[in-house]
Amino acid sequence: MPLEFFMRLIALAGPLSVSVTQIAYGGVIVLFIYGFKKGRIPVNERNPNSVFFLILIIALLVTTVCAEDVKRSFGQYKQVLLPLTFLVGYYMYKRPRLDGVFFWTLTGGAIATVWGIIRGFLYGSPDGNYAILRVAGTFRSSIRFGNLIALVTALGICALLLRFYRSKRERNIYIAMTLLSFAGLIASGTRGAMIALMAGIVALLICVFRARGILLSALVCAVAVLLVYIIPDLRTRFAESLSFARWGDHTTSLGWRFVLWEESWRVFRENPLTGVGFGNLAEYYLKPLKTLHEDGMSVAHAHNNFLQILAEHGILGFAAVSLLYIKLAFDQLKGIIAKNRFAIAGFVLLTVSVSEGITEYSLFNSELCMMFWLLCGGLMAAQNSAQNYKQGKDGFAS
Repeated sequence: MPLEFFMRLIALAGPLSVSVTQIAYGGVIVLFIYGFKKGRIPVNERNPNSVFFLILIIALLVTTVCAEDVKRSFGQYKQVLLPLTFLVGYYMYKRPRLDGVFFWTLTGGAIATVWGIIRGFLYGSPDGNYAILRVAGTFRSSIRFGNLIALVTALGICALLLRFYRSKRERNIYIAMTLLSFAGLIASGTRGAMIALMAGIVALLICVFRARGILLSALVCAVAVLLVYIIPDLRTRFAESLSFARWGDHTTSLGWRFVLWEESWRVFRENPLTGVGFGNLAEYYLKPLKTLHEDGMSVAHAHNNFLQILAEHGILGFAAVSLLYIKLAFDQLKGIIAKNRFAIAGFVLLTVSVSEGITEYSLFNSELCMMFWLLCGGLMAAQNSAQNYKQGKDGFAS
């Protein structure tokens, strides 16, 4: 079916290409509208999170109207549509499609990793480093690739531990692709993404094994520390993060983030209610900071989800975003209590995404945003299925 093709194309292209993903979304929307009008795609259930997406759209529209540069802000207001991919996942990724989503997403992550490593050896990384560390997959930024591949790796680990596979052969394929994605994360050298993945693994182990999960989490964290210690480049990068003396050095990535965070917080304090609007934080407040550093440090955003939203959209926008995330987490926690594995997987992805937002702006980042909300939408649809709760027949191995 054409719809099936486009949905799998979205899953495959997510870790590989923004353009292809957006084209596939366009195909899905056209086919969905056509099928809905013809009665071939019935939508008989209301998404319980729709009202919170509506609140987000309205709140950010208000902050856009009240922006310092209204024209610029309206030009970027379309970013608010990115989280709506949750609804695409919710209504489209019904079983038996959901297992295909896992497979093709992991496949895309594996392809991106292989290409990134090859490109790193042959041409060097985007920041000019020819070492294996800092590879960027098919993207221009190793940080962007690292955050994205961390989500893919978390999905693979969930698929294995929660048994989202139908056969031993499929399980072995999942193992291989998950390990490859993890290798891509290590090769990216993205510290924030690695820590975010660890937070997701800890959440997964505690949700699955409860009290024993705490001990297992401690063991996994110890192994992670050992891994960082035995890889020289990683040891150097994490040592820099732990050096308090380097935090004030704006020539380091972490020190530069402190500069951006301080400025973003100042902007919020001066515009507490509605912020300065989409795009205005970088254009009028962060770009002038380039005089402090001319070595290519990014001023495209605050490198922090929370401060970016506060500075650009104030308390109003931050409250709307927080409500959406709290509602999503609340629904997932209810499912976790009921031992619903789809809820566990969704909560793990949410944990990774929120953790990544501490050192990176991912909320309205097209690649990360589309993949995260799409997967969460599909997992939420599976979680809410009455068949899952009552019969346990979800199309996966039990």
